[in-house]
Amino acid sequence: MTVTEGTCAALIERTDAIEQAYEFMLAQPAIGSALIDNLNASLHLRSLLTDVFLIDSVFDAISKS
Repeated sequence: MTVTEGTCAALIERTDAIEQAYEFMLAQPAIGSALIDNLNASLHLRSLLTDVFLIDSVFDAISKS
């Protein structure tokens, strides 16, 4: 398994978008459950976590070989 430049670029792009969204959220006067729910849905956090898990699995496999 290899991690391609495209995979890394996509991960960095998603991470940057999430960071900007959280900075926006933290700047709000009040943070409610609706804001959190909408943030999760709009940024596809599960997708990012899946990407991180996949890349971690690749690095783990490489380190064991």
